[in-house]
Amino acid sequence: MARFKSQALLALLSVSALTASTITLHACSKDPYDPQTWIDKLGEASELEEAITNLERLKCPVAIKPLGKVWEKHNKWSKVLRVIIGLADQPDMKQGNPKFPNQDCKKAGEGPYWADAVPFLIKAVEEFDVTDEREIQDAAVAAEALGKAHSNDAIQVLISAATKEEKLRQGQMVRIAAVKALGGFGDNPRTVETIIKVLETEAKQDTIRLNAAAANALADTGSATAILPLLKALFEIAPIYQQVRTAISTIGQPAVPELIKVFEGTSVEMNKLAVANKFATNCEAGEGPGTTCIAPGNLRFKAATLLGDLRAKEAVKPLLAALDKPEAVSFFDPKSGAPGPSDHNAIIDALRTMGAFEAAGRLGEYMQAESTNDVTRPLAIDAYSMLATDTKALGYLKKTFETTDNEMPLRDAATMAYSRLVQDNKEIAPIQEIIDRQLKSAKENTDKAAKAKTDDEKKEFEGTANDFYGFARQYEQHRTRARAGVVCKKDVACYQELLNGSAEAVVKKLEIPNHRNKPMTKQDMQTYQIAAVERSLLELAKMGKAAEPAFNDLLKQAESTDRIIRQGVLLAMVQVAPNPCNACADRLDAIIEAQSAQTTLDYLTSDTRIVLNYFLSQGAKLSGAGAKKPAAAAEAPAE
Repeated sequence: MARFKSQALLALLSVSALTASTITLHACSKDPYDPQTWIDKLGEASELEEAITNLERLKCPVAIKPLGKVWEKHNKWSKVLRVIIGLADQPDMKQGNPKFPNQDCKKAGEGPYWADAVPFLIKAVEEFDVTDEREIQDAAVAAEALGKAHSNDAIQVLISAATKEEKLRQGQMVRIAAVKALGGFGDNPRTVETIIKVLETEAKQDTIRLNAAAANALADTGSATAILPLLKALFEIAPIYQQVRTAISTIGQPAVPELIKVFEGTSVEMNKLAVANKFATNCEAGEGPGTTCIAPGNLRFKAATLLGDLRAKEAVKPLLAALDKPEAVSFFDPKSGAPGPSDHNAIIDALRTMGAFEAAGRLGEYMQAESTNDVTRPLAIDAYSMLATDTKALGYLKKTFETTDNEMPLRDAATMAYSRLVQDNKEIAPIQEIIDRQLKSAKENTDKAAKAKTDDEKKEFEGTANDFYGFARQYEQHRTRARAGVVCKKDVACYQELLNGSAEAVVKKLEIPNHRNKPMTKQDMQTYQIAAVERSLLELAKMGKAAEPAFNDLLKQAESTDRIIRQGVLLAMVQVAPNPCNACADRLDAIIEAQSAQTTLDYLTSDTRIVLNYFLSQGAKLSGAGAKKPAAAAEAPAE
C-alpha cells in the first residue's frame, strides 16, 4: 500500500515535473532566487515538484523545516528526504549559493544545518516499514546522516536501531547504517559499548556484514576500550579478519602492549579464548582436525602480523626471540587437515614490514640454519635481502641458487635476494653466467629449427628456443636489479633518475643488452624498469632520512599497481618521510579512493590503508574532503 501511494503521488506530479529543468519566472511573479518564493509553493500540488527542485538548487537551509512537513505529508517521499539531508550537510550558506549571487541565506546562520533536519531523520529511522524496501533504504540513509549530525538527541535512536534484532535481511541495512553512524560519535562510552555489543553478535550468514560494520565503526571511535573486543573478533570471526586488522591499525600505538602480551602468551583473556576455541591446548596429544589443538600458532601469527602493521619496533626483540622456538602451525584446514603457514612466517613478514633493519643479522643466521624449514627459508631469504645493508650473505645466496638439487622456490628467492644486495660489478658474474647458458641453449635450438626437415620439428625447436630466451629474460631482470645498485650505489639522485625515467631511459642507463635479432619489446623494457625501480626503492628505504630528497618521487610511485613496486614504496615512505607526514596521508588516501573499486587491487589497497593509518597515528592530518573520512576497511563480505 505504501508503495502504491508513492507511485500515485509521482504520477500526479509528473506533469509539473516536465517544466522543472530550470529556474523560471513563468510560474511566479516573485524573485526566483528567493527560497521563500518556492517555499510558498510547497502547498500547491501542481507546482510542488518544481518547488522542491528549485529549493534543492538554491541550497538555502531555511527550506529544511518546510520540506520536512512536505516529507511527512506526502508519504515520507524519498526525494524530499534526500534534499533535506543535502541542505543540512553544508558548511556555511550565509552568502547563499555562489551560482545565484543575489540570494540571501543569512537567516540560516552558520552551517552545517543538522538541527532542523534531525527530527525528520529520527522519524525516518524509528518509523520505517520493514516490508517496504523504499522506506528501509530511506531509514538507512537517514541513520547515516544522523552520524554526520552528531546530535545527542540521535544517540539513543541509533543505539536502538543498531541493536534491534531484525530477522529480515533488508532490516540489516538499517542496523549496519546505525552502527556506522555510532562510530562517528568518537570515544563516547555509550556508543562504544553498543558497537562492541554488535561486534560480539554471533557471526552467522546474515550477520557477517553487521559484524564487519561494527569493526569499522570501532576504528572510527579510536577507543582503546575496543582493543580487546577487536582482538577476540580477530580470532573468532574469520570472515572479517581484514576489517578487524584495519580497525586495530587505526587505533594504533595503544594496541601494541596488548598485542605483545598476546604474542608472548601472557594475555589472560586471549589465553582463555584460545582454550575455548582449541587454538593451543594439549598439543602433546596431537594437532589438527579432531584434536584439541587445531591452531597452535594462531595467537602468535595474528599478533605478529598486527605488530608489523603498527610498525611496533618495541616488538622486534620478542619477535626475534620467538624464532628460536619451534615453528607452530597457525591453523589446519578443517576438511583436508593440511597445515597452514607457521607463526615464523608472520614473524618474518612483520620484521620486513616494519623495516627492522637491526634484525637483518639474526635473519641471516636463521635463513642459513640447517634447522630452518625449507618452506619458511625462502621467506627469510626474501626479508633478509630487504633489510640487510651489507654483502655478507652473498656467498650463501650464490651457492643456494646455483645448487640444482634445491627446490625452485628456494633458488628463486636466493637469486632475487642476491640481485638486491650486489654492490660491485664483478658480483654480477654468477647471474651473467646463467644468462649466457640460457642464451647458448636458445641459439642452439634456433639453429636446429633452421635446419629442421619438417614443420613440426621446426616448431618444436622454435618453442624450446623461446623458452630459453624467456629464462634468459627472467635472469636479465635480476641482472638489471643488481646493475641498479652497482651504478647508483648510495647516490640518491641516481636512484631518482631510475624512478622517474622512461623504460627506454632505464634500459640505456643500466646498459641492458638485447639478446634477440629484433628490437627489444616495450614489455621487456618495462619489466626491466620494474626491477630497477624495486632496487631503487629498497636502497632509499635503507638510507632512511638521508634519502629525503627523493621523498616526492616516492609519493609519485605510490600509485603503482605492481605489487613489488607498491611494497617497496610503502617500506621506503615509512623510513624516508618527515614526521608527521600530511603529504603521505593525503597521497595514500587519494590512491585508496581511486583504486578501492578495483577488486583485483584489494590486497594492495588493504596494505596501503594500513600504512595510511600508521601515518595518521603518527600525527599526520588529512586535508580537504579526506579529513572527514576514516581509513576504514572495505565493506564486509556479501551475505
